[in-house]
Amino acid sequence: MFRENRAKTFLDIRLNSNCGSYAMLHILAWTGLRAGELAALKWSDIDFDKKTIKITKTYYKRNNVTKDYQLLPPKTTKGSIRIIDFKDEVLGVLKKHKVNQNKVKMQIKHE
Repeated sequence: MFRENRAKTFLDIRLNSNCGSYAMLHILAWTGLRAGELAALKWSDIDFDKKTIKITKTYYKRNNVTKDYQLLPPKTTKGSIRIIDFKDEVLGVLKKHKVNQNKVKMQIKHE
């Protein structure tokens, strides 16, 4: 059973350890996304105004070989393609992650 206080404690530890995976772990914990769905997300799947994430694909790697990945529809059930609502806390994490990602892109561009 998911325990909110344990999840918050775990995420606080990750945040304070300067762990680059904080945003990923936070989003997984508070949205219920599957790891492959998170890996397949694009910024265009996120509506910051409505606070929703559109799930239309998942990251799949055949035989566990990363270079042979595919983006496929999630699972096989009708409800797997869906829109997930998220709270302000997740909105803040997403916005901060996007800013950090853009900074990294700019650094790489100027190297």
